Amino acid sequence: MTHLIPEVTAAQAAAHARIYQAVSAPAAAIHETFVNTLSTGSGSYAVTETANAAATG
Repeated sequence: MTHLIPEVTAAQAAAHARIYQAVSAPAAAIHETFVNTLSTGSGSYAVTETANAAATG
């Protein structure tokens, strides 16, 4: 009976690791897309601000 607890704990840890691996790859892809979107948006914002500043003089 005493060997059962470590086996159950190991099985739970392995299951957790599989779930983490399954979730972490798509999460990383979503994060990369989000960062790229923010970068593009900030560039557009800077261009617009510069144009507005030049127009108002």
